[in-house]
Amino acid sequence: MNKLIDSFLSIDFDDDSFMDAYNVITISYFDHYLNEEEYCKAELVCYSDVKSNVEKEKLFNNIENKFIKLYESLYYLSDKQELVCINGNLYPLNFDEYKLAVRNAMKEKPLCQILYPSLLMFSVAGYDLTHQFFFLKDNDELVSLQKTIKNLVDSVGLNIIQ
Repeated sequence: MNKLIDSFLSIDFDDDSFMDAYNVITISYFDHYLNEEEYCKAELVCYSDVKSNVEKEKLFNNIENKFIKLYESLYYLSDKQELVCINGNLYPLNFDEYKLAVRNAMKEKPLCQILYPSLLMFSVAGYDLTHQFFFLKDNDELVSLQKTIKNLVDSVGLNIIQ
């Protein structure tokens, strides 16, 4: 099997020791990690905040579209053999299924991980308009790939949180 898939399938997400094998980039709508007060005061931190508020829905759609552009760029950057992991099961995706998985993850229905075997990378959608991208350290193209992703994040108007 692929090095990323083998590594991913062995991860225990409840045990942070898996992080030793990965570099991580955290990509968010927000420009920093929100403290508790900021989180409570924020107009929108997740899809459930939208409810039936038209203004919040417009804001969410704007944010979602930025993430969709990022994920579409990643799809074309890779070999288009993405897999989605939902409840521990891996499923191959065509482009339409891939976009649907991203849209569903943005709405936490369900949250998922998307694997990019050719890039030796996977992403984890978060509840708070923040996604993490994990790069297998054992990758000859790691520095170039991370630079490319950072450029993509800038181009779509999202932020990398340090």
